[in-house]
Amino acid sequence: MEKVTFEEFRDEIWDTFVSDKVVSCQYMAENEEFINSLTYDAYRLYTRSNVEIKIFGKTFEILFFNLFKFKGANYNIEDDNIEF
Repeated sequence: MEKVTFEEFRDEIWDTFVSDKVVSCQYMAENEEFINSLTYDAYRLYTRSNVEIKIFGKTFEILFFNLFKFKGANYNIEDDNIEF
């Protein structure tokens, strides 16, 4: 399997697999350094494994959904009935 560049990985994760109903554009903008760091660490793991990008994307979506749900930051979640 040919690996994609970091930019392609980042775009696919955040544009395709993580719903903006879970992680809002506002949150992404306000936490850009954190998002970039998290994405880069996942990319490094991706380059050393056979895990598909969509697995990282869905994992991020599940992580943020539950983080916001249990931290009371529901302003980032537009719909709490999201199916993974």
